[in-house]
Amino acid sequence: MLRYKLPRWLTGRRIPEMVGHSGSTASFLFRIPDLGCHVAGTFNEFADPARPFRLLPRLAATIESVQQGR
Repeated sequence: MLRYKLPRWLTGRRIPEMVGHSGSTASFLFRIPDLGCHVAGTFNEFADPARPFRLLPRLAATIESVQQGR
């Protein structure tokens, strides 16, 4: 388990904290407590285990927008 939280100065926006795990095979499962949801997936690529960490902030922003009705 790990805590994934990016600072605002790095992203230019607020990204909620995520708790979960990403494997070496680019699979992931994270809970986003502030949004009350879980996100899970896989890229089916062994070469880029960092790929979920580039996707997670965009997923969180999309989920937050949907929840706020934007």
